[in-house]
Amino acid sequence: NRDIVVVAEDLSDLTNYLSNEQKLKIHCLEKNPTNPKVLDELKIGSAQTIILLPHEGAGERADERTIRLAFQIQQAAVSLAAKNVLQAGRPHVVAEVRYRANVDVLEHLAKTESFVGELEVVAEDRSIIRMVAQTSLNPGLAGVFSDLLSVSESSELYLVKVPETASGQLFRSYATRIIAESTNGPFLPLGVRRYLSGRYVTRCNPQPNDDFSTIQAGDEIVLLALDKPQSADLPT
Repeated sequence: NRDIVVVAEDLSDLTNYLSNEQKLKIHCLEKNPTNPKVLDELKIGSAQTIILLPHEGAGERADERTIRLAFQIQQAAVSLAAKNVLQAGRPHVVAEVRYRANVDVLEHLAKTESFVGELEVVAEDRSIIRMVAQTSLNPGLAGVFSDLLSVSESSELYLVKVPETASGQLFRSYATRIIAESTNGPFLPLGVRRYLSGRYVTRCNPQPNDDFSTIQAGDEIVLLALDKPQSADLPT
């Protein structure tokens, strides 16, 4: 299912970005989603992703609705899972918060034993500060960030599950094989994403003494590519 549900008042920038993706259905929900009658419109059991953006004009309380809605989505997901009507990996929720203190609240929810699906939290101020700091130390990186995060004819970042037969190979060796052998490339491997202790952890350019330096079953490779690669495009 390629449905993306976006909850926000101002949807123009995000929908313009997503509209470039083919075969993607974007559903914009501008009504009050904390109303139980509206909650069904979020397609919790089937949507590829549910995006929660801060409540504009709410000042310091901008994140309150996002946090409340994340908890409501999780309650609904647990109920759907109990009825065996929840698609695998659903719901996948991406929540943007304005204030770093609220990241801990949502990450705590995602770490609870009964949590269903995946919750990714993006802190607006933290992300900007990190990019500014990186650019100040490495002049010219602003152009790199702009190219990576823009929808254009350039390449973008993707996560691709590695074939089971790749388990046990060193990341460095497998990355070399991806560059040399992959079909429909070129692809540039950047790192590994792994599910650990109830959450996903990503390591870019893992070093030889890092546990991520060896590919494990279920890992995903972070790839820079022009078009979205598939597992079948990777060497075994």
